[in-house]
Amino acid sequence: MSTGQLPVKLPKEEEGNGDPTIPATILVASDREGCQRLKDVLNKEDATTMVMVMPTLLTGNNKQCEEDAKPHLPNLPRMDPRLLMAVRNGDSMALHHLLDNHSEAHPHYIVHMDDGSVPPPRTDMAEEGLDHRACGSITRIMAVPPPPATTEVSKEDADDRCSSYTDGTTLEGLPAYVADVDDGTDPENINKKPIPGFAPSQGSPLDGVTCCERDSALHVVAACGDSEEYLACARIVYSKARHLLNATNKRDETPLHCAAKAGNVGMVSCLVELAKSEDRGAERVRDLLRKINKFNETVLHGAIRNDNKMLVEKLMREDPELVCLPNPRDGTAPLYLAISLRRWHIVFGSELLLASFKQSSYAGPFRRNVFHLAVSRGAALKELLEFCRRESLPFVHLLRQPDQCGCTPLYTAASVDRLDKSFSSMVIRFMIRHLGPRRCILRHMTTEGPTKLLMEAEESALYQPGPHASYPIHMAATRGLKGVLTVLDKFPGCATLSDGSGKTFLHKAVEWRKYDIVAFVCQNNPRFASVLNVQDVDGNTALHLAVYIEDQPIFNCLFENRQVRLDLTNRHGLTVLALAALNLEERTFNFRSNPQAIIFKTLLIVDAPDSDTRFNDDDDTNSDIIDNQEINERMKAEEEKLSRDITTGTQVMGIVSVLVATVTFAAAFALPGGYRADDHTNAGTPTLAGSYAFDALIISIALAFICGLLATSSLLYYGVPMVDFSIRFKYFNASMHLLQSSVKSLSVAFALGLYLAMFPVAHQATITVCVIVSIGLLYGNVEIRQTIMVMKTVSARIGFQGALQLNARTLRLHYAIIKAIFNKFWSFVLIFGLPAIRKINPPK
Repeated sequence: MSTGQLPVKLPKEEEGNGDPTIPATILVASDREGCQRLKDVLNKEDATTMVMVMPTLLTGNNKQCEEDAKPHLPNLPRMDPRLLMAVRNGDSMALHHLLDNHSEAHPHYIVHMDDGSVPPPRTDMAEEGLDHRACGSITRIMAVPPPPATTEVSKEDADDRCSSYTDGTTLEGLPAYVADVDDGTDPENINKKPIPGFAPSQGSPLDGVTCCERDSALHVVAACGDSEEYLACARIVYSKARHLLNATNKRDETPLHCAAKAGNVGMVSCLVELAKSEDRGAERVRDLLRKINKFNETVLHGAIRNDNKMLVEKLMREDPELVCLPNPRDGTAPLYLAISLRRWHIVFGSELLLASFKQSSYAGPFRRNVFHLAVSRGAALKELLEFCRRESLPFVHLLRQPDQCGCTPLYTAASVDRLDKSFSSMVIRFMIRHLGPRRCILRHMTTEGPTKLLMEAEESALYQPGPHASYPIHMAATRGLKGVLTVLDKFPGCATLSDGSGKTFLHKAVEWRKYDIVAFVCQNNPRFASVLNVQDVDGNTALHLAVYIEDQPIFNCLFENRQVRLDLTNRHGLTVLALAALNLEERTFNFRSNPQAIIFKTLLIVDAPDSDTRFNDDDDTNSDIIDNQEINERMKAEEEKLSRDITTGTQVMGIVSVLVATVTFAAAFALPGGYRADDHTNAGTPTLAGSYAFDALIISIALAFICGLLATSSLLYYGVPMVDFSIRFKYFNASMHLLQSSVKSLSVAFALGLYLAMFPVAHQATITVCVIVSIGLLYGNVEIRQTIMVMKTVSARIGFQGALQLNARTLRLHYAIIKAIFNKFWSFVLIFGLPAIRKINPPK
């Protein structure tokens, strides 16, 4: 039967470290019988004996052993809870008592389980750190010094030598001994064989560390406080274990790191004084202060993170060159860290800023410097620039220094410089959006910000390219109008700069849908006339991009400027009209109010030039542009997606249409004013019948009911899957218009009903309700608004008189306006028109 083996590394003493060793005994048992015998032996030992079980991976009949035990080898001993409590609470008396009364550790026992199918351990196996097994026996390993001239000793000699070291005397460089104890043999009547390289642990409480952070006792006391009690504890620990002053924890931090991070100024002073008291004290202090932890930070970084100005100044007095650490390629400079954490009283209130610039230590991650960071820290950039000028510090080269991505500080400033979120800024945004960027509005815009500050400090940085060969003006155009105004106000020549793809800042503004920038450029300003028709490497102008992204407000803004040419073609030979037509061809179904449809209609009205290649099927270029198979697949996928979306919408529309029909049906038989009595000539008829308002109420109720039923019927037709989708789509459009008319008619009926019931007794309330309902009826008239915008855009392009002329071009516009008005208000014509006709021509 084969058994798996796990390598077991026996601890070896490092050369020259001076770690002491003590006598130890290790008992190794194999099978169940041996384990039971070992238990009997352990029961006779002292209760403080430590037992460690080290099982092996077994197969066959002993699989239960594999589940019951897992291998585990400790690296460092755990800290004594009494010691941890003493150092954390700063209890120097308890700490002193614990260390003075500490006794040496008892022998360590290791129980090794096996099936007994392998031979006993050998000396060479112990030396090589291989798996040690004993076949049905107990093996004892003892760390005792051997006689000088022999490799085997008798039981009496071994016992004498073991007893000579129980008084606390330490042993250095002593080999261990292994002995095999067979069944029926007295474990004491054996010979011991040496195991070279085995040295048990010292067993001092100060050798223990915490379980998570692996902190020593000095780490703990350094981080917990700096009162006299804690300082006394630190001195006690140092007196017992001086090497702990330079020991590191899991984060490669010394006790001085922990004290600095906690802001314990007194503890830092104490640890520094302890280091100075050693041989070569100045060198020890310097090495301790410059120790770099796992995160490439020194104790100065910890003091900055704690926001302790006093501690920062003390550390810099001890070692002024701390500001240079770590290396700029490895970590973050202390000054960069202080600015990133907004520790302004440390940056501008201590010697950190001046010392860092004198030592050229201002680097951060990704090869950035402090100016890259200061642009996003409010007023810090202005103070930093003023300080550098006042102290005559060299800083201009930092403004031209690119980071890892190629961004200079000015390029970074352009990416963050925008209007704040104050109320005045919100008003300016609203006015620019709806009134355009007029001069009176732009004068109230503040240009103060990081872009202006860095631009005044180093003007040439505006012409230094950044990522993708773009310039700060391109980055500013992607963020808002403020940065563009700041740059172009003093350097209008930046407007013609092109990036690696041939795009100007106007192309970028269109791509990022920055309407305010486009409106500012299109104000017929002669300075920007050369930018309006610039083509990128693909031949696209700003108007091409506006058509491509289907942004109607930006398109209208560019289209209204008569200097924008409509006949330019891009690399594929497409004009703006051809590109707009291509957008429509790639869509199976389009609502007439969609931006792409409005853009295409606007270009048709002004008779924009078309592209010849769009209709040439034999042209190779056209075949590359329009892949019919790809378009068909895209149209099919779009049809399926549109069908799913509309199906979801019809569920809500069906509920609304049925609800409107139900309400109007009930309203028809609950008219205001009541009914005539039975003794009247027209018994059972409404008492208000014959008045203009009552007739309008009846017509509105009837229209709401009929339109609701027709909308429901159209939705039923749409739900039939065997009908072609194009036909179903027409039914859906019809149901949507009918439902809108039904809801509007119901709103009118509500207002007329209140008028008839309340006007005789509450005039003002009735009029208020009617006004509110009238305003609400204007909601949802997007088509009319878009048609008016088209009229305005066309008038700006061809003139108002030209737009009013009746010709083949303008008839499309006039027809669109009349159609939009009729679709939205035809029900109002019937509701208020028919009763008026009846009043004018009463029936005879």
